[in-house]
Amino acid sequence: MNQAIIFNDDIHWCKDRQSIVLTAQYSGCLITCVLSSDYLTKFVSLGTVIESLLPQQLVKLTSDNQFDVEEDAQIALEDERLSDNNELLLTLLD
Repeated sequence: MNQAIIFNDDIHWCKDRQSIVLTAQYSGCLITCVLSSDYLTKFVSLGTVIESLLPQQLVKLTSDNQFDVEEDAQIALEDERLSDNNELLLTLLD
């Protein structure tokens, strides 16, 4: 487990953003992590269309891959990609 960033248990699908959104503790601050649908494709089997998954399946997919997401988030934070409003966006391009 990554100790620099700790995800909270508030993972949810945001229909408006077409992304998974959750909060995390990072260096004593509360940040919002946004996982784009294209980012989530890295955790599904080949041939699976991410848009065909239900919101609860996307939440489970995120939970099942939490350690990988934490690692990617940590790298993004080290690259100083945290926005001014404490939001961290992870995309497949990361």
